[in-house]
Amino acid sequence: MATIAVDKTDWLMRLIAPTSNEVKLSLINQLSESLVKRPSKSKVDMSFFDGLTGAWIDE
Repeated sequence: MATIAVDKTDWLMRLIAPTSNEVKLSLINQLSESLVKRPSKSKVDMSFFDGLTGAWIDE
């Protein structure tokens, strides 16, 4: 089986392309805020990833 290498930014753009402009603007705001804020030393909120458990069914 061949593996296709996709640039991370291309992959992200393909992921958000079908979303609404409001969602895209919200994402831009959140990304901008994350650049301005000083990095926190708190743990990463894993609740997003926990919600994906069992979401992918592979046969």
